[in-house]
Amino acid sequence: MSLSFHRTCCVGTAAALLLLLTSHPAQADGTAESAASDPFPAASISGVTFGVAGGLSSFHGEAASQLGSRTAASVHAQGGYRFSNGLSPELAFFHASSVTGLSPGLRWYLPIDGRLRPWVGAHTGLDHMTRTSGDSTSGSTYWSVDAGAGLDLMVAHSVSLGIAADGTYANMLTPPRAQPVPVGADAAQEPSNAIRWVTMRAGLGIVL
Repeated sequence: MSLSFHRTCCVGTAAALLLLLTSHPAQADGTAESAASDPFPAASISGVTFGVAGGLSSFHGEAASQLGSRTAASVHAQGGYRFSNGLSPELAFFHASSVTGLSPGLRWYLPIDGRLRPWVGAHTGLDHMTRTSGDSTSGSTYWSVDAGAGLDLMVAHSVSLGIAADGTYANMLTPPRAQPVPVGADAAQEPSNAIRWVTMRAGLGIVL
């Protein structure tokens, strides 16, 4: 009776295991597929965004000679909201040398799964520049527009390290009046009030 009981138990256990394996094939395949899938799907990342970065800016144009330095370290910060489709409206802050700016804009992350996230972006806003000419110093307000691209590396689901490059064009909103030229003197060419700069930067981004 004992042998028959054990034989019945073994047969029953084997049948139960076989039934378990054959009745959930989709679940087993789904688990394996989920484990093998990308842990950083692009559509799963959305929320409030914040980022800080440090970089190097190179200024160009005639007006750049009045900034004190044509090449300067720069500080960047931005905050906004990232939607699941990759669009991220944001407000960006910039400071380098004697230039400080605040610009609303839009960033778009390409819909690519994985740890590497390329993006493109553009902003337009206002910049305040302190210009030095001889012994005098004056401040001017500029309208600016920039465009750039970057690449983020996801180190966690909501934390990334990134590099970026962008170019900015700025023009003075209220240029100074041209000085009268004395009679008989050669008309000197007025310096341009436009300024351009290129920035390379690296920083940290967070999605809440």
